[in-house]
Amino acid sequence: MYILKFKRIKISELDCTQNLNYATEVFFKDAVLEMFASLLVELNMEKAEVDERIANYDREERTLCSTSSSEADTQQLDNKSKNNEEETDASYTKQQKFILLSTSIGNFFSFSCASLPAPFLPQLNERHNIKSDLTGWIIGLFSLTLLILGPVFGKMMRKVRMHTVFTSGLFICGVMTILFGCLEYVPFPDSTNKKIDATYLVLSILLRTSQAIGAAAVATSAMAILSTAFPGNTIKVLGYGETVIGLGVTCGPAIGGGLFKVRNIKSFQKYFNFI
Repeated sequence: MYILKFKRIKISELDCTQNLNYATEVFFKDAVLEMFASLLVELNMEKAEVDERIANYDREERTLCSTSSSEADTQQLDNKSKNNEEETDASYTKQQKFILLSTSIGNFFSFSCASLPAPFLPQLNERHNIKSDLTGWIIGLFSLTLLILGPVFGKMMRKVRMHTVFTSGLFICGVMTILFGCLEYVPFPDSTNKKIDATYLVLSILLRTSQAIGAAAVATSAMAILSTAFPGNTIKVLGYGETVIGLGVTCGPAIGGGLFKVRNIKSFQKYFNFI
């Protein structure tokens, strides 16, 4: 009886120890599996981050390569354009150079007439009882006429040759400028008479308008001539023309003041007395 009880106790103790060992083994296996799973998750996350970084690096390299290639292409295009410009500049014919020179001279002197009477005209107008506001209108009449007649001469050149318009404009502008300078020899009114000298005013307006007509013909025809003579380099040549026009307007007062100072009054007076 006691032997059987002892055997039962041993058997139960053995069962408990076996169950405990089994439980510890299962717990240990579960812990190891959880640790391994967490390591795998971390490794997968690190791998994803590494993959993203590699992808971003590849994108950056591609963008850098594309920008460098585009910059290289633009540099090549710039070098080609510069070489073409140098070739075109070096390959100007004698006829093209003559056309560029003649149009530049015409634009310079025709547009110098816009500001040429500015040094002496106010003083001269005061002697003819013309106030400063009318003097400003007389000087500004040149630009107003250019504004109005520019499109007219542009349409006219469809029927008339450009060179004819250019030469006729130079002739008109030159002759009217000489006659405008002769307004000094119009007789002055009496000191007691305070009325505006109507004859002088009408002559100055007509001559000033005629000057502007010639300058408008020169400017419009010069642009057309340059654009047809330089078809491959039109923008650059028109820039030269605009620069010359600006120089003419700037140098006009200096030219007018110099001519007014060095004029030979006695010779002109003898000539008009002879007439």
